[in-house]
Amino acid sequence: MKQRKGRKSAALGFRFFVTVCVILASTGIFVLVQRQFVVRNEIEMRKIEERIGSEKEVQEKLRVELARLESPGRVERVAKDVLGMCEVGRVIYLRFDHHCSAVEQKGTENNRILSRR
Repeated sequence: MKQRKGRKSAALGFRFFVTVCVILASTGIFVLVQRQFVVRNEIEMRKIEERIGSEKEVQEKLRVELARLESPGRVERVAKDVLGMCEVGRVIYLRFDHHCSAVEQKGTENNRILSRR
């Protein structure tokens, strides 16, 4: 009976040892996998930050180019050289009366002339 009891306790001790080793191995593998994900995400984050920096540089260059293209001096030069426009000495404004058009005014004058006859 003592031999059986000794064998059972030895078997239980071995099983306990194997169970603890499996749990430790599983935990170690889990930690390694998690660390791999963290490292992979850090690398990806650095790449994205570098890309953001380069895109900001491109954006700044485009803003400078836009300011250059919209400058009044450039617009005037393109208008004169490319489009053949010339500078006007003075501006003439025309006024249009919305209530009475030229046709109606002429019709009214014709009616006055006919009524005089």
